[in-house]
Amino acid sequence: MTSRNRKSLSLKEKRCILKKVDENQHLKRVDLAKELGLPVSTLNTLIYKRKIIGESHHQSGSSASKRLRVQSGKLADVEKVLLRWFNQCRSVKIPISGLLLMKKTIKNCVALGRFLTPVDVNPIGNAESDHFVPPENRSNLSDATAFEEFVQSDSELATCSLLTIDEMIANEETSSEEEDNCTEKPLPSFQQALAGFNTMQE
Repeated sequence: MTSRNRKSLSLKEKRCILKKVDENQHLKRVDLAKELGLPVSTLNTLIYKRKIIGESHHQSGSSASKRLRVQSGKLADVEKVLLRWFNQCRSVKIPISGLLLMKKTIKNCVALGRFLTPVDVNPIGNAESDHFVPPENRSNLSDATAFEEFVQSDSELATCSLLTIDEMIANEETSSEEEDNCTEKPLPSFQQALAGFNTMQE
């Protein structure tokens, strides 16, 4: 069996197919599907979903000739309001950008109760304000470090600040001289290494 290329049908094309079904009721569905160049299952699905296709075509208006999907989104009521607003703007020839559409979507979602709180349109720009803790809520913050750690760090800073630059240089020079003056111990002989190894095994 050969596979055929599948083609998505627009709402307008689906309506035309349904009109031909109504006009040719005397034909069997198999013959009508051959005449239209469609699989029988597609024709049966269109006939079964006739009411949904009619409603979607009516709701889509001018975009019905291009729209391929019948199903609505997760927020159908928001989609209807946006589509109505979009058609109004297009009829008055108001240019619509993505940002304008996003702001209107968020406004409609809040108005229709789809979000509990208003959503921030510019989250990156307002990121600094997200981390601000108002003074009345600062008492609720927990101390992550103990008091002893603050005292210890303060005493280390105090010790460090008591030394002058000359003293720091002198300390550095003496520590490097001590490292240079230390005598190197000779490597152990094979007999000593073997004895040490045997001691470790016991």
